[in-house]
Amino acid sequence: MRIAVRTAAESDLPALLALYRELKPDDAPLAQEIPQAVWEEISRQRRRTVLAADAGDAPVGTADCLVMPNFTRAEDQLEEAQRINAEHHRITNH
Repeated sequence: MRIAVRTAAESDLPALLALYRELKPDDAPLAQEIPQAVWEEISRQRRRTVLAADAGDAPVGTADCLVMPNFTRAEDQLEEAQRINAEHHRITNH
């Protein structure tokens, strides 16, 4: 199965939230307005990008990437958090 990685769009929010719910199924659902407000705040951050990994026509993974200045090497540092749905967690190309 081929995985395509792209910048996530606001229209991906429901599918991305489903990935996060899979990770923490016992957490109470967020109030409807919270994810939208969080998306809008993330979107305003110049050095932050949310990526979506698609298998077919649906996101099966996401990475939240933030490039930030770093004092230890005087270079930028990439911080990221990944989420992959259980079905696609281990895919090998044949």
